[in-house]
Amino acid sequence: MIHHELFNFVFSSDTLSQLLNEQAGSGEWIKYLDDVILDIKFRKDQLLLTLGQVPDQIFFLLRGSVRAYYYNEEGKQCTFYLWDEFSIVTDIVNYMEKVPSDLYIEVCEDADMLAIPRRSLDRIINQFPESLLFLNSILLQYTRHHRERDKEAQSMTANQRLNKLVKIKKKIVSKFKSEVIASYLGMSRGYLYDIKSKR
Repeated sequence: MIHHELFNFVFSSDTLSQLLNEQAGSGEWIKYLDDVILDIKFRKDQLLLTLGQVPDQIFFLLRGSVRAYYYNEEGKQCTFYLWDEFSIVTDIVNYMEKVPSDLYIEVCEDADMLAIPRRSLDRIINQFPESLLFLNSILLQYTRHHRERDKEAQSMTANQRLNKLVKIKKKIVSKFKSEVIASYLGMSRGYLYDIKSKR
């Protein structure tokens, strides 16, 4: 089975060199990677990562929704990421550094995912060193995400941030609870309800 969704997502990135694209086009490379990808189903409320665990898998979300959260100093749960279909799911910084995570990653609705264990990806990179660009592509995605969030926090109102989120991710409101969306946007649930009632 060829996992076209993942390959199309990764190989469409501008960060991948022509060398990697050429290598990806070979049957040998595709088969090697395809053989290590795991198809996994997860149930709602299942945790993919917990506090103190070293991330050792990269997931690709095919169906469902997933979020990452942490607890602040007051013990309040703060949503850090919201992922919907066709997203790379992991704590990429701690994955790269091989250190324990400070995040929880939770399945918010039943999900179908592809998973690449670290040991398998390490073997791929050892055999095809240019595959490091796969990780570079993921790092770039996360860097862009945080850059956009920083800009939004400095230049946009809460209402504008919500409008942008809904525009980019049209199904977001149906996939996540209001308190999760409010936490992600840095607003109270009551304030989010007020905004949504005026929409």
